[in-house]
Amino acid sequence: MSIQPTRILTQCPLCHTSYTEKDVHFVGDEGAWRMFHCSCDSCGRSMLAIVLEASSFVSSVGVVTDLQAEDAIRFHGASPISSDDCIRVHELLESQSPAICGHLMGG
Repeated sequence: MSIQPTRILTQCPLCHTSYTEKDVHFVGDEGAWRMFHCSCDSCGRSMLAIVLEASSFVSSVGVVTDLQAEDAIRFHGASPISSDDCIRVHELLESQSPAICGHLMGG
């Protein structure tokens, strides 16, 4: 990327405090886009930002997250969750619901 991320990702979208270089972490890239995790020392919030650089423009979009930079990096390389995975978890929760609720309630 020819443009430094801190020139694009300059401030927290929530409290408008300026980011420093230590607040912006590279997560990964794919094709023309790069993903960054930005954390704000002032308000404690974080965001994931995708930056797209083309020949004549730079664009970015961000989403507020509760992920830490290390989590974002780890999840970026993880395999996607399949519909079969979701069904198995649903079936497990449905069959084990009384036991899970009892455990959570301290019983």
